[in-house]
Amino acid sequence: MSYGGSPVVPQQSLAELVTNPLYDSATIANAATQALFFVGANANNLALSNVPLNGQLANPKFARVGGLRLVLAQNIFTGTPSQNLVDITNILFNGFVQMVIGGLKEYITAPAFFFPAGVGVLAQSDVGAAAVGNYSACNGQPIFGSSFRLRHIISLPPMQQFGVRWAMGTGAVALTTTQRAWIVLDAELGRRLLHALEGELV
Repeated sequence: MSYGGSPVVPQQSLAELVTNPLYDSATIANAATQALFFVGANANNLALSNVPLNGQLANPKFARVGGLRLVLAQNIFTGTPSQNLVDITNILFNGFVQMVIGGLKEYITAPAFFFPAGVGVLAQSDVGAAAVGNYSACNGQPIFGSSFRLRHIISLPPMQQFGVRWAMGTGAVALTTTQRAWIVLDAELGRRLLHALEGELV
C-alpha cells in the first residue's frame, strides 16, 4: 500500500514504514470460554494496548503483519510451583487463537501453543529444590526470535476492522486465578510522511 508520489520530493512516497508492533490485552478468568483482543477496551493505557480504535487503524495508517505472539502475564506465586504452570498449560493446550479481518475472513487459526511469547522471564524459583518459594513461568523461552512467523504478510488497511480471539475448543478453562494475556502482532506500521515545507502531515 502506498500514498503515491510526494509533491515535495520527486519519486518519494508519501508513506513511511516503521517497525512497530500492534498489541492489545485482555483478561482470562476461571471458567472463561473466550477472550477478545483489539476491541477498544484498553484505549487509554499504552501498557495494555496501542490500538485505540475498536479493531481499526486510524486513517491514514496501515500495517503489514509478519508474526503473532501470545504473551501471558507472569504472575508470581508464593507456594508450590504448580499453580502458574497449570494455568499456563490450560490456556495454551485447551484453546486456540484466531485472527479475523473484516469480521468474517479468517487469516490465522491454530492451537494457542503455536504462539510462543519470545519475551519474559524464564521459569525459576528462588529457593532451589525446596517445596515453598516464589515461582514464575512463561510460555516459551525469552528469545525474541522465538515466535510464530508468517510466511506471507497480512495487510491491514486504514479503518479495516480486525481482531484476534483466544477461545476454548470445548467447555471452559479452569484457572487458579485470573490471567492477563497480550496478543502482539509483529508488524511494520505505515504512516504519512511529514510535509517537508509546511511541517505538517500530508
